[in-house]
Amino acid sequence: MFIMAKEPEVTFTNAPEGVHVARCYRVIALGTQPNPMGDPRPKIMISWELPNALQDTGEPYVISEFYTLSLYEKANLRKHLEAWRGRAFTVEELAGFEVGNILGVPCQLQILHETKTEGKTYANIKSLMAVPAGLHVPELSNELIYFSLHPDHFSLETFKKLSEGLQAKIQQSPEWVTANHPTYQQAPINSVDAAAEEPEVVLF
Repeated sequence: MFIMAKEPEVTFTNAPEGVHVARCYRVIALGTQPNPMGDPRPKIMISWELPNALQDTGEPYVISEFYTLSLYEKANLRKHLEAWRGRAFTVEELAGFEVGNILGVPCQLQILHETKTEGKTYANIKSLMAVPAGLHVPELSNELIYFSLHPDHFSLETFKKLSEGLQAKIQQSPEWVTANHPTYQQAPINSVDAAAEEPEVVLF
């Protein structure tokens, strides 16, 4: 008898290459994560729906990107947000920006496929741009999800909506330990209501 271990099959389908209109539908705080280049850093994941790029099932493709939660001038998060909003952050905005403001906001994504040495192909966001005036972006079909480890927004119910892989990643962060302390208060689950009603313009 053999006890065979193998890598699980990946059923996720890469978003197609090209330039696509998109809407942000998830902003997920991952907490402080290991950094192979140095000290651990706070990370977030942002996800977009591509409403005009449909899979065989009729569902839109989605794509996600991981970012260090920083607005340092060379940080990818700052570069993408400034390209998306079409203007640089002011000094006042750099002092603190609520990333949840991007939920439901449309943009354009340039997606390229990259094949790694192990033979796997990944869809990566090459660039992010504002939507030209007059270009219609369909409304979201996916649920808006905002997950924060901050006491004002922390919600176990939202956490349970995430994949097992994301849950495991979040649970290894020190912020998760704090969030599960008995004295930690959960916020009402209403943090995405305002974003769901945003008009089709960039407001952040």
